[in-house]
Amino acid sequence: MKFRCAILVVLIHLFLNPAVALAQTADEQFLAARDAARAGDRARLERLASALQGYELEPYVEYWQLLLDLKDSEPGTVGAFLARHENTYVAEKLRADWLRQLGRKQQWATFDAEYLRLVQPDQDLACYALQSRQAQGDASVLDAALPLWLTLLEPPEPCYPVLKR
Repeated sequence: MKFRCAILVVLIHLFLNPAVALAQTADEQFLAARDAARAGDRARLERLASALQGYELEPYVEYWQLLLDLKDSEPGTVGAFLARHENTYVAEKLRADWLRQLGRKQQWATFDAEYLRLVQPDQDLACYALQSRQAQGDASVLDAALPLWLTLLEPPEPCYPVLKR
């Protein structure tokens, strides 16, 4: 009997407050979008993204969309996202992911300009920054790499070119 009453109360609440039901639906769609991004299901992510326009976590959905094509993304597309969401966690996350792509491609001019905006660089990004300086003939790179050499047990892959030197 108590169970039936509880269900009845929930149904009445949802009927009288449809915004709660819609919010739950949007939350479920958001989680489905996250799963689609993780699975690399671009078509499903696109469908869910259109349904989540105006949702409070929409920037994350847009981030997942950009992340799927990040290695082929135009700097203007990434820059526009970063400008719209400046000083947010999701912008910092995309900036770091994009910097990794730029470092792998050794696009140092773009890397250097964007690296300056990064709030908290990871060790691999710091090593890409050292690679950039090394590519430009900066003789102080080895001195800057010494603290990494002394503190890293297992250096990230981007550190090897600098540490080998």
